[in-house]
Amino acid sequence: MNEYLDYLLKLDYDKDSTLLANNFYNIEKINQTLKGKIREHTLYNKLIGKIHYATGNFQQLNETREKARPYVASLENRYFRQAIENAFAEKEKLLYRTQKGQPAPPFALKSDNDMTYSLSDFKGKVIYLDLWASWCAPCRAQIPDLKKIYDTYKNDD
Repeated sequence: MNEYLDYLLKLDYDKDSTLLANNFYNIEKINQTLKGKIREHTLYNKLIGKIHYATGNFQQLNETREKARPYVASLENRYFRQAIENAFAEKEKLLYRTQKGQPAPPFALKSDNDMTYSLSDFKGKVIYLDLWASWCAPCRAQIPDLKKIYDTYKNDD
């Protein structure tokens, strides 16, 4: 289903590239194209994805909530409606806990040398985290700046 939807969206984007700016166009397309349980399931999955991955701040979360409102209301499946509302609430809690100035939530990460580090290992120290991917060109472009930061602070306790 996702491949079919991607195909339909690509056809639309090829005809009108301005649609790419509408981050809810895929939801609109699902709503227009699909019917019944497959529509419900696909809408549910796409909305959950938007909540988790496309809402990095309260403004984005609220915009997503407003845009999603008519689609959520149209879902007949009560479980899907409730799960989406729960996802909004959980994302809101996460955003409150991770606001600037708030203590970082506990986490652990594995290094490139297979060592696992947890935030608590560095209690009382200043930590700079930069999460990036080797396939990300803008991330790789930052490497010289990261080296400068490292050189500046490597001997600073």
